[in-house]
Amino acid sequence: MTKNIIISVSSETASAFDNLLLEKRNKIQNFLSLQLETALKCKQSLLKIIVNICE
Repeated sequence: MTKNIIISVSSETASAFDNLLLEKRNKIQNFLSLQLETALKCKQSLLKIIVNICE
């Protein structure tokens, strides 16, 4: 089961996301969902998590 949450982003980011094709939006949502789930379970600092994502 999934549940929606609201995360604040800049107006530019929201507009760019809204203008994507549905398939690409779904892929980004799935990616962000997995990253958030990993970050919440992880004992590492947020900075280390972000560095790992960007590598």
